[in-house]
Amino acid sequence: MDLDEEMKLPAIREAGALAEYVETPGSELRGFLVFLRSELLKAIEIYREETTEALEDGDPFERIQVVNRLRLRKNKLEAHLVKECREVKELTRAMVGSADKSVIDALQNETRSVYNEISAGLKELIQEFGVE
Repeated sequence: MDLDEEMKLPAIREAGALAEYVETPGSELRGFLVFLRSELLKAIEIYREETTEALEDGDPFERIQVVNRLRLRKNKLEAHLVKECREVKELTRAMVGSADKSVIDALQNETRSVYNEISAGLKELIQEFGVE
């Protein structure tokens, strides 16, 4: 089975009833961002390991396929990252007025941090294998 078929990437819409948190506004979104970061970093590492193994074992034609598959996986992961960060930003904006400004700022900073870290990890992965 292909890794992309069995890997379930975290999605904010599947994260549960976000509005139920009353104690600390934004804690559910912070928790989701931590989970998203961790899962996407794991995916990048899995892609790195699989690509390394496939490139060591493959013939030239197979290597081209491996590199193309890596490019597609990178694009898929990047699209998922953008989608989820956009969702978190929308939910954060919806909290304006009901949550403290420091909570909003912290969520915005954390979203930016997750986006930048995963984007950098994807860029590093692609450069490692000479794919652009």
